[in-house]
Amino acid sequence: MPNYNEHLQQDIRNPLSPRPLPLPLRSHLTTMSQRNRIARAASKPPAFPAWVGKCGLLSLLIFAPGCLNSEPPRSVARPQTAATEVAQLAERVDQILDYTLKRRRLNTDTQAAWQILHGVLAYGKNFPVDHGEGTSGVVDFLQRGGNIRGFELQPGRILDESSERRGLVAVMQPGTKAGQGHHDQWLAILAQSGLTLTDTILADGQKFTVSDFVEQVKWDVPRNLNQEYSWTLIGLTEYYPTTTFWTAADGETWSIERLVEVETDYGLGDGPCGGTHRLIGLAMALNKRRREGAPVEGVWLDAADLVERALVNARRFQNQDGSFSTNYLSRGGTSQDLAQNLGTTGHLVEFLAIAMPEREIQAPWMMAAVRNLCDLFDKTKDYDLECGALYHAAHGLVLYRNRMQPETPYQAQSPIQSRSPSGLLSVQRD
Repeated sequence: MPNYNEHLQQDIRNPLSPRPLPLPLRSHLTTMSQRNRIARAASKPPAFPAWVGKCGLLSLLIFAPGCLNSEPPRSVARPQTAATEVAQLAERVDQILDYTLKRRRLNTDTQAAWQILHGVLAYGKNFPVDHGEGTSGVVDFLQRGGNIRGFELQPGRILDESSERRGLVAVMQPGTKAGQGHHDQWLAILAQSGLTLTDTILADGQKFTVSDFVEQVKWDVPRNLNQEYSWTLIGLTEYYPTTTFWTAADGETWSIERLVEVETDYGLGDGPCGGTHRLIGLAMALNKRRREGAPVEGVWLDAADLVERALVNARRFQNQDGSFSTNYLSRGGTSQDLAQNLGTTGHLVEFLAIAMPEREIQAPWMMAAVRNLCDLFDKTKDYDLECGALYHAAHGLVLYRNRMQPETPYQAQSPIQSRSPSGLLSVQRD
């Protein structure tokens, strides 16, 4: 492995230099009072929140000379990027994603569910895992009852007494970086992989459906004592309309709207990874709400305002090389740690690719961020990385790539049918 200290660069551009605040990015904020609310919130003095550093990125001081792009992001007011420039960036993103999929291989002997399921987040059913009997798609392997350390499911409450149908519980193992670290994290990842409610999962020698899993999650919502509903919101909005409500274990009526309200009340910056997971859940719920043609008012408008503030702050604190702030959405910041930059820029690209209005997808500042993220992938390809940061960044590239060229989305060329040849790079455990 290279000597990281040989690659330190001391002269780093001051990330806290004044930056003009861009115009609001969301067109449906039409009233002056709504715009003023966002402007006031965005202009408050930045705080130093307690969540900074909570994500647990691996420290790799491997900052190579010339890794910062000296060209500042260009103005948002510039006309839409030429088609050739878009095509070139799309081709580069495809190459990065293909390399990460094929050359960073995981196996059940070395890695656990925390690492492996993050790969599924990025690549869905095409993500492979090597195990004692060969190589399989992770999702298919788990559906067939395959054993991955940390992925523990057990029968839940009786859903139907006549058939003795039961729910399915994903066991929590917070802090282990092996098992499920957040409530309903596994459901959120499997839902985004494309599993339907009727698909089956073998657990504890019994066959369950995804619907059994989801019904148990709905019942257990009040048992989430931390009230961290980011992953719950992602999973439920993949399967249900935003008007859905149900009775939970506490006897109260819960709804997707109630989860949105709880998550919105946390505000910006609260939660793991700079609050980006919370914002992703809210943005996904809002996107579905708009697709349904339902009104964005009340709780939903508050959530939309919060997402808009996040969009403004991401651009406001963007570094001159195109990367996003290592302090996420609270203030400017950069680091000599390439792994940290990969994690922060990757999480924010992931959020932006979900939340941004269509007209901003090919904006020069956003394309500069994606180019910088590709640079980070290139400069760290010979190093082991923390899987959460790596695959959230890859997921961000997949989402952005598919919005940039929706007519020709990224097609993962999965190596599922082949054994892992010697010499391929692994991704280290946390």
